[in-house]
Amino acid sequence: MLNQVKSLVAGNVKVEIRDRNQYNQYPVIVTDMAQDSITFGWALTYYARHMTKGNERMYDGKEAFTTLTITNFQRLYDRLMSVDARFAAGDGVTVGNNNARTAVYEMSEKARFHVRQFNDSITISLSITDPASPFYLLAINFRVVNSKKEQGKRHLIGSESQWDLNTDTFTENNAVMSPKKKKYLQVFQEDQNTIPYVKAPSRPGMNNTTQVDPNNSEFLYIMDIDNEFRALAFIYERAILEHAMTAALPLVQAKQQPTQNAFGASAPGSFSDYSGFGQPQQGFGAPAQQQAPFNVPAQQQTLFGSAPAQQGFGAASQQSFGSQPADQAPFSQGQPAGAGLGNAFMQKPNWSENDRAF
Repeated sequence: MLNQVKSLVAGNVKVEIRDRNQYNQYPVIVTDMAQDSITFGWALTYYARHMTKGNERMYDGKEAFTTLTITNFQRLYDRLMSVDARFAAGDGVTVGNNNARTAVYEMSEKARFHVRQFNDSITISLSITDPASPFYLLAINFRVVNSKKEQGKRHLIGSESQWDLNTDTFTENNAVMSPKKKKYLQVFQEDQNTIPYVKAPSRPGMNNTTQVDPNNSEFLYIMDIDNEFRALAFIYERAILEHAMTAALPLVQAKQQPTQNAFGASAPGSFSDYSGFGQPQQGFGAPAQQQAPFNVPAQQQTLFGSAPAQQGFGAASQQSFGSQPADQAPFSQGQPAGAGLGNAFMQKPNWSENDRAF
């Protein structure tokens, strides 16, 4: 099965890179090129570093994509609004504990929509179940509310800011395949008669919490894979990640080759071009940031003085695996929607097929 997944991914995606950003990361864009896939033209963006020590490789510490770009979004939008209307009409809706209303609609074994009602909105969780898609089990959450501008109409959250109407692309930063990594501290105990402890400098916090030094603690970053669907999604994204990083390495190496002029000197503008007395040009790499010492007063700390709720054990990791928080590229570093997708805009996956409710 693993070889089948790897073959499906390698034979149906295109890998491109963009110029290195200020965080010393290369955006690696993976586009679905399978003609019969429901996600044809969609793209995942990873942020990878070029590792040159030891085994030269590309490395994304998150081990998960950061940005999803959905092409030809109008058709998917129409489907989402149709699902919203069916749910409002009670089609296939069940009422569970605490009067929670839910429904599941499946579209021809290509996609599944799980709908749940909240106080002032509904959430539509879309899962890709198309076996032809290399992005199998990709999951995206959409939220629909009553429109504040047009009475009686419904509004998809994010459609005003994430949907580029000129290119009909939608950029989503919270989609997932592999479960997100969480940050843990290991608890040690010598025997049942001793008190458990953690190997981390700590001090009492507010609301009966304990704060730990983020710069001198042995954190573990673990993905919570608690069912077979999460495991299968992890397998697919692992295959995507390995293929993308392997394909990106020679592309990065080619970018780093200096252009030589007739006299053997590096051409201006190449990576080896410097200004001043041997100093790199500004913007070539992000300056290193100093870590705040553990005993710095709270008002001067940059990391350790954050709210205790964000320091608790098991909090979701927002940083690259094994890197400092400042190294993580923000979502805004992604490429413009649809960048590098070639002729993908010419194809329109069919989101208008009949579906059935469970």
